[in-house]
Amino acid sequence: MLRRWLVALSLAPAALACTCVSLTVCDLIQRDVLFIGEVIEGGVEPQEDPWHAQSHAVTFRVVQAFRGIKPGAKTVQMDAVFLGGMCMPNPYHRGGSYLVAPVRRQGGFADGMCTASRSIHSDPGLIAAIRDHFAGRPVGVIGHAAIAEDAESVEYLLSAKETKAAAGATVTAERAGQRKNTTVDPLGAFRIPALSPGTYRLTLSLDPYETVFEDVTVPRDGCILHDSAFDSGSQISGRILDASGTPVPGVAALVPVDPPRDSAVEQPWMDDAHVEPREGNRFVFRNVPVGRYLLMSNPDGRQPFESTFYPDASTRAEAKEILVDSPLTVLSGMDLRVGKPVAMRDVTVRAKLPDGNLWPAAAIRLVGQPTEPGGLHWRGWGDGFKGETRFRAPANRKLRVEVIDSYGRKLSREYVAEFEPGVWPIIHEFTVEP
Repeated sequence: MLRRWLVALSLAPAALACTCVSLTVCDLIQRDVLFIGEVIEGGVEPQEDPWHAQSHAVTFRVVQAFRGIKPGAKTVQMDAVFLGGMCMPNPYHRGGSYLVAPVRRQGGFADGMCTASRSIHSDPGLIAAIRDHFAGRPVGVIGHAAIAEDAESVEYLLSAKETKAAAGATVTAERAGQRKNTTVDPLGAFRIPALSPGTYRLTLSLDPYETVFEDVTVPRDGCILHDSAFDSGSQISGRILDASGTPVPGVAALVPVDPPRDSAVEQPWMDDAHVEPREGNRFVFRNVPVGRYLLMSNPDGRQPFESTFYPDASTRAEAKEILVDSPLTVLSGMDLRVGKPVAMRDVTVRAKLPDGNLWPAAAIRLVGQPTEPGGLHWRGWGDGFKGETRFRAPANRKLRVEVIDSYGRKLSREYVAEFEPGVWPIIHEFTVEP
């Protein structure tokens, strides 16, 4: 993330909270110690839960030194104390490569709660900008652009996949005859590098939205963060009705048609709205980006009903696309109807290590196959902890269960099981060798 976000997490067991600040690229280039290193000793072992890693020291092979370590150093040792239940887990996995930003302590280096370090794969744009800075090429203006009501919410909405990136938008910086431009990438990020200090007129254009004009001042260190928003102003609203036509509580969602998403592995909808009696059992989607959508009820399958699509209680094959072809489009009366009741079944999945203990770093993914051609996958939302997860899944779908590492580490092989539709409970155990 380039923007600075505050994250408050409860401490266990004390009823306290800590606040961590995620440093931006402009903060990181000012750090007293900064280098890229590969973990060769210590750190988190493959079978460990990073929240409770046993090692409290890390040795890095120096990949690239920026500031603060001895010239020509091949390795760097660092204390790494991340206490279980604190603000964040130990990020240093054996064999991983990291941008490391430790503090100096007692003649050496240390890191711990609220670390500023991160994997070099988590944000390639940030790593490239830092490398440019230390190579004498100023970072310049760096930020994100998306369809949003205000610029302050842009990066959050993009990270949560709750809006559309302004992909393809042209960004131009002009000052005293100096003019540079770039294009917003598919993830909504942009950067105009190597700008000298001073105030620039920033222009962002993306058809059919209104062009955005903003002033941005590049400081002496040559690095400034700046997010921008295109305001759509479009709105879609309606109600969820039962078989008798009475408005009822529920959840409605907008599903982008173009580009499609892989709903088997991620949330298929762009935004959802919880329909509650105190809101008149009415849903409203505001600032909807220009595009084509499906409107559906019960998108996450948590209610014991079939998901339905607009209009009324359509199946996926019968669904009618909703077109928002220009900003300021207002569509009201887009009512949905509750689907047919669906029996639910209990699913319990355990991931164990070869010694018989539950694997605390396991994440269980449960996916229900579509019930009709072109239909959406159902993704399970389970309640579980430390290697055991319980689900309530629709009984009319073929289910696929998979164990993955919750911290993104690659396993030695795939751990997958499939189950045919049925009402009987499922209890399944995997023995995992991380």
